[in-house]
Amino acid sequence: MRLLIAVPCIFLGACSLPVESLAPTATQANEPEESETCANLSELAIGMTTSQVLSSCKRRPLRTSDIITRDGKMDTIWAYRGSYLHFADGKLERIQSVQ
Repeated sequence: MRLLIAVPCIFLGACSLPVESLAPTATQANEPEESETCANLSELAIGMTTSQVLSSCKRRPLRTSDIITRDGKMDTIWAYRGSYLHFADGKLERIQSVQ
């Protein structure tokens, strides 16, 4: 049993680090990473194409979801940290900010 516990420390290398270095700092845990947000969210406008939104946001979304609405339309939702962008027929339909 002791061998099984010791083996992961050899391969991971984390056992030689102090515990403090493994825990996230307060700024790491509470601040959203700038690279996870849409850079120019305030400049987005309803009706923009997906390529225009990508150009404005300066990065790809964290997640995308395709959904079928009640009336049978396919909508796409892009998730950034702090916001969701809703597209219908390849055009920006709604901007939802989450605080």
